[in-house]
Amino acid sequence: VVKHLSSGGLSALYLCQLDGNKLVVLKEAVAPQQSPENIKEKARELFEREAKLLMKLDHPGVVKVLDYFCEDERNYLMLEYINGID
Repeated sequence: VVKHLSSGGLSALYLCQLDGNKLVVLKEAVAPQQSPENIKEKARELFEREAKLLMKLDHPGVVKVLDYFCEDERNYLMLEYINGID
């Protein structure tokens, strides 16, 4: 992780460096800890479905989703980094 970019609601964005040089953005999403386990599981299922769909998108006006993973009850999307103004 190079630096924290933004956060709000249930997610945060981080600028990360891959393999020593490539910059990517990592979006971290987490369900509230007090949520019942079945709700957390459904959130993971929906996250995976959305991530797989987003990875199929290929348009010059849409940031590419490079990968996704879950770790310690947190869901992560790895996005291409585009330098510039949002």
